[in-house]
Amino acid sequence: MKTKTIYTLLGVFTLLAWLGLELTAGTTREIVSGWFLLAFLLSGLAFILGSLLWLVFLRKPPLAGLVCGCIGLALMLHGILPGGEGVVERVAANDGTEMMIVQRYGGEPYSVGFYFRKAGGDWGQFYYEHEDMRWIRGLSHIRLSADQKQATVYRLFWPVAMFDLEKETFTIHRWQRTSSVQSTMPKDWTPEKA
Repeated sequence: MKTKTIYTLLGVFTLLAWLGLELTAGTTREIVSGWFLLAFLLSGLAFILGSLLWLVFLRKPPLAGLVCGCIGLALMLHGILPGGEGVVERVAANDGTEMMIVQRYGGEPYSVGFYFRKAGGDWGQFYYEHEDMRWIRGLSHIRLSADQKQATVYRLFWPVAMFDLEKETFTIHRWQRTSSVQSTMPKDWTPEKA
């Protein structure tokens, strides 16, 4: 196989690997495994090394591989580096119940939780993930059902969890596990302190 083809395939794989990770994260179709992450890491390193070799010896790497690989690496770095802490999405139901997705840097790399409070009540918290990549604001959201009794949490296009407002339970789809409130936050807690 020609070196141009190999380089282009490395760049395309780097971008597709990020898309695969992000599009399936938190779903029952999640593709993350040790082998997949190792393959992604090795392809990213091979892409960086290949880019340096192309620039030093041949001057102009194939444009398609360079663009795909750079975008894939940039998106992966965006997902694992600090800077995405805080509220990802916040909504309120008609009865005054507030709900939000909060992420903070310091998990592996991010910890994500779902928080809610009834009007005038204390904030309750549910664990979502402690080994997550950064959720993208604007593409991750909470959607209330028409009757305002359920809130579905979406990561990109896929539903990943559901909150039952009446029962105050939270279901993580990938594990098919439902739990009641896991902790109640102190009275002075605010999302900015998460």
